[in-house]
Amino acid sequence: MSLFSRVQNSVKFRLYKFIPTENLIEQLRTGNGNALPAIMNTLKERLVHQDGTLAGLNLSSAILDNIELSSSNLQKIDLSNSQITFAYFAYSDLTEAKFSDADLSDSHLREAKLHKANCAKVNLQRANLARADLRNVNFTNADFTEANLWRADLRGANLTEAILKGTNFTDVNIDERTIFPDKSTGQTEVDWSIYTE
Repeated sequence: MSLFSRVQNSVKFRLYKFIPTENLIEQLRTGNGNALPAIMNTLKERLVHQDGTLAGLNLSSAILDNIELSSSNLQKIDLSNSQITFAYFAYSDLTEAKFSDADLSDSHLREAKLHKANCAKVNLQRANLARADLRNVNFTNADFTEANLWRADLRGANLTEAILKGTNFTDVNIDERTIFPDKSTGQTEVDWSIYTE
């Protein structure tokens, strides 16, 4: 990032301190592109929920392309119907988050915790979910085309009618509760090629 960009972001960050929280959240929903980092930093600084997290925040239908929220507490955040392409959520806690109908294509969620999240109809094309905690996640009708799920934990996940073309399932963890695209269950070992080709 150039010196000019850093100064520009610093100035924006200071200006956003005077804008009400509700207005900042609305700006996130409308996709104020270059201002996203400054807006998110302002919201974090305000301790949106008085505990320093963005947990439980409703950002449904937001445009958050290229947002960087690694190692963040985002439990129960609502990002349904949002556009969040090329985002960085690595190591974040997204337990019980709502991502239904969201576009997370090309996003990075390595080692993110999405336990019990609602990801129905989510677009995860080319997303990196390596080592992610995906236990008990609803992935009904999700699109995993060319996604990386290397060593992800899919125990109890629902993959009913999910699109898995070209997806990397190397060393994933499944159990008898995992529901596969064809609605079958009870398997602890599976030939993923029947779903990925």
